Amino acid sequence: MSESKPGSVIVLAADKDALYEPDVDTSQVDERRLLRKIDIRVVPWLGLLYFLNFLDRGSIGNAKVVE
Repeated sequence: MSESKPGSVIVLAADKDALYEPDVDTSQVDERRLLRKIDIRVVPWLGLLYFLNFLDRGSIGNAKVVE
């Protein structure tokens, strides 16, 4: 088995139910702050992928057909 980074979680198929813990208190979690953090980390990557998709679709018209 390969080594993992400290703090990373390895989930096996049998342990999926072990992730849900009803005893954990999540009342102090600020949902707006959490969503903002997710947005800040995910949206730039989506923008980059959208831009690369745009470049790829735009360049198909410039492709030269070689006989």
